[in-house]
Amino acid sequence: MTKEIEVYLAGSCKNVSIEERNLWRTFIVECLENRSQHLIAFNPNIHFSYEKNNPNNEKLVMDFFLHRLSKCEIVVINLNNSDKSVGTGIEFGKALAENKFIIGFGNTNVYEYMRDKCSVVFNDVDEVAVFLLEHWG
Repeated sequence: MTKEIEVYLAGSCKNVSIEERNLWRTFIVECLENRSQHLIAFNPNIHFSYEKNNPNNEKLVMDFFLHRLSKCEIVVINLNNSDKSVGTGIEFGKALAENKFIIGFGNTNVYEYMRDKCSVVFNDVDEVAVFLLEHWG
């Protein structure tokens, strides 16, 4: 039996459109479901609706996300808009502190420290999918 490797999908959610927060995550989830026997993606967006946000739940939700991030081996982080996303910064800091393999992508409004500290950085999500499948597939 092969070991499953969980991949946490981090990136801005709150201050971006539904499409910006979901399209890339859905793409990675589908790629891994269809092409990998080992990789399982964790998409935090399916566990929390930002349209129906209740401020009392934000701490609970972030704690849950960080718990799940701790269980993963790989973090894929969408660096786009990371200069304005506190949650992405928290996820990134936890991944870095726990010595996770961090795969970054994106070039728009990037907090450069995050780019510099990623294990590897790509321009777009397609390159990330190829890299994941070639190295862990």
